[in-house]
Amino acid sequence: RWSSSGTSSLDLLVVLVASPGLESASRRVAMEKYKLVRRECVSVSGITNTQETSIGEHEFRLTSHGKMKTYLTAALSKLEREDVRQVHFKATGKAINKLVSVVEVVKRRIPGLHQVTELGTMKNKEYYEPLEKGLKQVEQVKSISMLKILLSKDFNKKEMNKHVGYQKG
Repeated sequence: RWSSSGTSSLDLLVVLVASPGLESASRRVAMEKYKLVRRECVSVSGITNTQETSIGEHEFRLTSHGKMKTYLTAALSKLEREDVRQVHFKATGKAINKLVSVVEVVKRRIPGLHQVTELGTMKNKEYYEPLEKGLKQVEQVKSISMLKILLSKDFNKKEMNKHVGYQKG
C-alpha cells in the first residue's frame, strides 16, 4: 500500500524494525507483565567492600546527575582541614568520567597528594515475578564498572606500595 508521501507501509515497517530504540521499547512492554521483587549487587572483581551501605565522613559517592562543582567544593574544603588526612571517592558506570575529572582538579589544587586507584566490576542482579499466570520468574544480570580513588596527604609505604594503582601526586 502506498502513502501520499510515496513510501509504502512496508518501507515504514523496515524503518521501525531497524530503529535502535525499538528493541528496548519492546523489552519494556514485555517487562510490564512482571514486578521487581529483589535486587542484589555482587562484587565480581577488583574493589573490595562494595556492599557498604553507609557512607563514611570522608567519602564521596559520585553520580552522573551530581554537579562537578559541588563535589569539588566539598572535597577541597575537607582536604584543606588539618584533621582530615585522606578522602575516598567512589563511582560506577557513567559517573566514572566525572570522578576522574574531579580527582585531577583536586590534585592540581592541592599538590603533594598520594593517589590509590582501584578498578572493579560488580554484577547487578534483578529478580522479577510474573503478574500473569503461565509466565516464569525472570532474572536480569547487568555488569557495571566501578572506580574507587583514595587521595591521601600521608604516604603509608606499607599499604600504598602494595597497590598497582598507586600514584604520587
